Amino acid sequence: MQHARNVLNRPSSAGALRPDSSNEKGPAVTRLARFFLGGLLVYASIDKILNPGAFAEVVFNYRILPDDLINLTAILLPPFELVLGTLLLLGHWLAGGVLLSSSVLSVFFLAVAFNLARGLNVDCGCFTSSSASASQAEMIWYVLRDALFLVPAFYLLYRVRQADGTLPGRTNAAGSFRRRALLQAAFILILSASFAWCVNALRPEPLPLTENWSPASRLELENGEILTISLEEAEEAFANGAAFFVDARPTEAYLAGHILGAVNLPWDQFDILFEPVMSPIPLDALIITYCDGETCGLGIELARALLGQGYKNVRVLINGWSLWIAQHLPTEP
Repeated sequence: MQHARNVLNRPSSAGALRPDSSNEKGPAVTRLARFFLGGLLVYASIDKILNPGAFAEVVFNYRILPDDLINLTAILLPPFELVLGTLLLLGHWLAGGVLLSSSVLSVFFLAVAFNLARGLNVDCGCFTSSSASASQAEMIWYVLRDALFLVPAFYLLYRVRQADGTLPGRTNAAGSFRRRALLQAAFILILSASFAWCVNALRPEPLPLTENWSPASRLELENGEILTISLEEAEEAFANGAAFFVDARPTEAYLAGHILGAVNLPWDQFDILFEPVMSPIPLDALIITYCDGETCGLGIELARALLGQGYKNVRVLINGWSLWIAQHLPTEP
């Protein structure tokens, strides 16, 4: 225990970053990288801490983690970002801090790149708890931006490790840095987990550790009403002119092709377009929302939002666009 305390309390690597003849700007660039990463992580944590339920939706939309880890990630990750960013800003426990920051930013980059590669266009949730969809161009921007964030992260990791080797008495600099970095990282993780538990426990409505994220559960309202509609029922309503179809996909997807007569209300522009798109539609009309793909949740989110705006008869046609064109039903353009 005394050894661990000594390792944690050794002089910060930040203090060892002194100018040398080969790079007089090194310490200034290092401080800039540290402040940038620290501020970035603190800023990224704020909205997600304030809106844990919405951030859990973001985590779910990535379709990477098992359901049992979605809420746990939403509880733990934002406070971890806040603690890690604060320590970087203060210059404390830098060895562990730079190791964790470079690791977590690498995970973020890989997650966004993975979704881009498999065509799952969702908001990255990097700085907000928005669960809106994203365009292909936005997804490419997320990947490029996250790649740029890795530059100061790995530069800082390199500089802190390099400075560690210049401290007096460090005969095995690599091993010494590795041990201290891992020990400090463990303490940072324990500290942030404890902080996250306190934050969640003090909420008026704490986010449960686990939740049912199955499609059936997400399509069932509190009163037990099921939001889905079958293709046969939707086709009958279309033929009788008894329903309004609302396309929840991004505008470019809608313009490429949509159900005949459908209006477009992209989920990521709901607040802006709700009034002009939905005001002509009566509150008691049958509304059928749809998007594309078995795992696409945009139609579900749009249906719930419309119910929240007072529309009484809203249904979701799961995988609506693909099912509709597979049956050669009327489309435009």
